[in-house]
Amino acid sequence: MRQPKPFGSVLGEVMAEHVAMMRRRGYKYTSQPERFLQFDRFLQLNPQLETESLSVMIDQWAATKGTRNTLGAPCLNLEREVRS
Repeated sequence: MRQPKPFGSVLGEVMAEHVAMMRRRGYKYTSQPERFLQFDRFLQLNPQLETESLSVMIDQWAATKGTRNTLGAPCLNLEREVRS
């Protein structure tokens, strides 16, 4: 089975640009891109979510990993990062 292209989802370009911007600003920025890539892979595997709001996308992603409380701060941080 083929792996999804990194940052190939409907939000991929936004996430990749954010990672690049943070690194240009001098941050190492290593753990957040991993979360972005996990979310990106999820979106690519669930194309029916492309037309949904970001909140719905994240809620669906969180549901596959347990409750939103289980994900805690990483899930909420990801939502803030993508919205900014």
